[in-house]
Amino acid sequence: MKKILLFIKHIINIVSFSIRDGVEFVKITEMGGVNDKITRRQFELTVGIHSLEKGLSYKTKKKRFGESKAVKQLRTLLDYLRNGYPQKCYAVLETIAVVKEYLRYKDSIGENNAEIKALFGECKSLLHDVSDNYCSAGVEVVKKDTFMIKDQETIGTLFKNTRSIRNFNKAEKVTEQEILSAIEFAKTAPSACNRQPSKVYYTMDENKNKEISKLVPGNRGFEDEIPNFLVVTSAKNYFGLFEYNQWYVNGGIFLGYLRLALRAVGLGHCIFQWSLQADEKALRNLCNIPQGEAIIAIVGIGHYADVSSCIKAQRKSTSEYIYKF
Repeated sequence: MKKILLFIKHIINIVSFSIRDGVEFVKITEMGGVNDKITRRQFELTVGIHSLEKGLSYKTKKKRFGESKAVKQLRTLLDYLRNGYPQKCYAVLETIAVVKEYLRYKDSIGENNAEIKALFGECKSLLHDVSDNYCSAGVEVVKKDTFMIKDQETIGTLFKNTRSIRNFNKAEKVTEQEILSAIEFAKTAPSACNRQPSKVYYTMDENKNKEISKLVPGNRGFEDEIPNFLVVTSAKNYFGLFEYNQWYVNGGIFLGYLRLALRAVGLGHCIFQWSLQADEKALRNLCNIPQGEAIIAIVGIGHYADVSSCIKAQRKSTSEYIYKF
């Protein structure tokens, strides 16, 4: 009887959370406020223009390739600009850069589309103080040698010696530049249609970092050892209905890159997965995280101590990771 009651309790909790999360997603994507609508339009621009840019890389292109996509994309951009939404953002600048390269390609093969050029001109006429050269778009030819790792031993060491750190050298302060340098590396992480939904929240304020520490699930016993925290999120309204929960996948990929990036700039770290039982409201209020972003994880960071006590955390054998079919 106890097992049945426990089963029912778990089902109720899961269903309750799923309904609440689903309703919130629909509100954000379809019924949100002005900021949600702006983010949603930027998502549409980003995904649409990626499709056009991707087509430029194909060896074989159909006649009149991409024309309907370009028209649709420019009409979306035109509507966005007429609404007075922010212009100096990645989605707008990338759209302009890709269409510019697309038109250059069309001219090179002798195909002319007056409608696309007219729409492009109209969009550009609505831009104010925006450079054409902000984004590098189109296709570049990369030789095989560029992808070949010259020193596999060093790369292997980076992977194998990257450990979760639970005691830091708190006398050596983490600098803002170190955090920004790590994010500069981590942002090379792949994302679906290059939509880049991840964001990192941080503060250099010691008291605020202590407040975050109180909210972190899983740091008991060494909560006073971590000097700084990063909160990684992923934008829900950068995904469609049939991509539900994909923000966690994209955020997780970014988190993996961030882990190695922190190591590359000389910072130790420990990742704490976010829990449904954690005080999400308190964390959102403290870090000013909007409801439209899912919390992926909190990362404790700091400089390495001269000696770190790392658990062995033995990994499974490779055979347990694979299944050949």
